[in-house]
Amino acid sequence: MDEVVHERQGSPILRIEGESDGWLALVREAIRDVIGVDIDADASSAFLTAVTEIATNAEAAGVRAGATRPVVVAVDADRRSVEVSDFGGGFDPEQHRGLPDPSVTSGRGLHIARTFCPGLTWTRTATGMTCTLPFPEPI
Repeated sequence: MDEVVHERQGSPILRIEGESDGWLALVREAIRDVIGVDIDADASSAFLTAVTEIATNAEAAGVRAGATRPVVVAVDADRRSVEVSDFGGGFDPEQHRGLPDPSVTSGRGLHIARTFCPGLTWTRTATGMTCTLPFPEPI
């Protein structure tokens, strides 16, 4: 598994190959370490679920686009946020609001992420999309 943990201007960054076994577990562990104990357990769990949904979608977008680069997850302790970047073709987040058709068995990840982390934002990049998820408020 390719993983690199390093610092960017004093903030930890976790970068792992999206297709590696156990990569989401590494992401969740790194976020738990940075968030610390000052976050309510329910809020922390909801935040980790939102990040997991976005990271899973980012991996799928990269695979669909034939990307050879990994999903990048940056945990920024100073800004109290997580950024998930993919190397897929991008999409219009505004076209994916609300719940999908109940007869469809997939496509609920963005709705779940928005519900659990209403402050998330999207930025289109030259290589795909980046989703920024702010940490929950401390208790």
